Amino acid sequence: MRARYLLLINAVISLVISATVSVGSIYYYNKNYAQKVIAVNFNSFVQEQSKEFMQGKITKDEFTKNLQRGVNFVKNQPKNTMVLTGESVLRGNIIDIK
Repeated sequence: MRARYLLLINAVISLVISATVSVGSIYYYNKNYAQKVIAVNFNSFVQEQSKEFMQGKITKDEFTKNLQRGVNFVKNQPKNTMVLTGESVLRGNIIDIK
């Protein structure tokens, strides 16, 4: 009877360890290797910044800083993320740079 109990305990421990390793592997793969796609509404951001600059609402330095912030947003995406312009996406979540 004791041998069956130990066998059952070993089976449960093995199952828990196996499930934990499997879930961890899937999470790690999804976070670091799986290809992700995002859409950024970059053109409207540039147009809005240009419009504000032309109207005198922002200075040339602010305009340059804002454009650099938008470029940095795109460049700082993880390596496994493909960035598309918002105009090329027909459906889905499009990120607006603020």
